[in-house]
Amino acid sequence: MEVCRIWLNKDGKTAVTSRTRMLGHYMDCFNWLSDIELRNLTNVHWVISNTYVYPNYSTTRELRRNGMRGRLPDCHPTRLAQMLLADSRIETMMKAKDFKAVEYFTAHEMELDRCWLSYKIAKRNRYEPEDYGLWCDTIRLLERCGHDIRSVKYICPKALKADHDKWLAKATRIEERRRNMERMERAKRQEADFYREKSCYFGIVISDSDIEISVLDSIEAFRAEGEAMKHYAKCYIMRSVIF
Repeated sequence: MEVCRIWLNKDGKTAVTSRTRMLGHYMDCFNWLSDIELRNLTNVHWVISNTYVYPNYSTTRELRRNGMRGRLPDCHPTRLAQMLLADSRIETMMKAKDFKAVEYFTAHEMELDRCWLSYKIAKRNRYEPEDYGLWCDTIRLLERCGHDIRSVKYICPKALKADHDKWLAKATRIEERRRNMERMERAKRQEADFYREKSCYFGIVISDSDIEISVLDSIEAFRAEGEAMKHYAKCYIMRSVIF
């Protein structure tokens, strides 16, 4: 009951010969009366071909040369073969038997571009992340925080989870400051409208022996109040007065 055949050439380019798919709820709805012919490669073919490989398997000379021999990493076998033929970095990891890295980067190709230099430095220093997903996210956060992702000090942390949380908190603060600056810039462009609509209320104070309530009378006052209250008020552009 053959469904499809996925083909790769020596450069890692792919093609598929398959039966036609039928409309249905399940991915494996194929027309069994159709022929196996050259068709467009879709996500369906990738999903149904993601399965474990029987221990006794054979490969082409090019794949054996690039490290596909013996036990395989726990990843999509066809994508592994494709990347071994097309990307020398995966070949390097396979030959080094770094299966954890191969498993992660085979499924996250874009992360490999960002983290490759950091990965090489980490391997030279015999650093092995316990979680490649967390480590790659840490590298991304270091970039956002403006730190050197080639520095052993940053990319080889002793406590990966703690370092990740620290940089995440810093990156979040940086992003929040950036957003606040954008909001203030937009607010300043509306400052003339603000004063025209609200200036007649400036100076109003309600007080007794314990408290004093006054009108927020400037864009800067709104910013300070928003930082103090851990939120950002947009009401100054509406038909309301904030005390």
